[in-house]
Amino acid sequence: MKKIFSALSERGDSSDILAIPVILLALVLSIFVLIFYVPIDYVKYKRSLYCKNTNQKYRLFMGTNPEVVLYDIVYKNSLPIEYVAAPEKSEREIGWFVYNNTLIIPSCYDFSFDSEKNQWFYECENESFLTLDEYMEVEISDVNKFFDRIICDKAIVLIKRGQISRSDTELAEKDERFLIYDKKVEDVIYAFCAS
Repeated sequence: MKKIFSALSERGDSSDILAIPVILLALVLSIFVLIFYVPIDYVKYKRSLYCKNTNQKYRLFMGTNPEVVLYDIVYKNSLPIEYVAAPEKSEREIGWFVYNNTLIIPSCYDFSFDSEKNQWFYECENESFLTLDEYMEVEISDVNKFFDRIICDKAIVLIKRGQISRSDTELAEKDERFLIYDKKVEDVIYAFCAS
C-alpha cells in the first residue's frame, strides 16, 4: 500500500486516494437508504389513501411525497378541496389540488428569495429558474388546459417550515402566495379553507 501511495504521490495524484473514502461513504449511505428506508417508504405508500384510491404503482419516495401526504389529509378530513388526477401521459406525477379557484401547490423545496432582484425564484428540473409568478402561471395554465376551461386563476404554495432557509421563511410568512406550516399541515389547510 505504501508503494502505491508513494507512486501516486510522485505523480501528484494523492487527491485520488483521499477521494476513495468519500466515495465509499456515499456508496454505503446509498445502500443503507435502499435497504432500510425504501421498504418503510413503500409500506407507508401502500397504506396511503392515495394508493388505495388511485392504484398508482410505487415510485421511489412516494410514501413521503408532499402531494400524496396532502391527498391523504384532504380525504381523511373530508376537506372541500378538489383533487384532480393528472392525465397518464402528463409529466406530473400526481395531480392538482384546487379550492375556490385557487390551485394549492404542495411543498416545494426549490424556492428561494433573491434579495438583489427582490423576487422569489423556483429552480426547475433543468436548472433554469422561473420567478414565483411565472411558475404559478405555468401550473395554473397546465390545470386549466387539462380541464379545457378555467377552474383556477390563482395559486398558493404550501411549504413546511425548514424546507427553505430561515430568512426566506420569514419573508414567505408575509407573502400571501405562501402557506407555511410547522408539523401539522392540517391546521394550515383548515385555516385556509375557513378564510
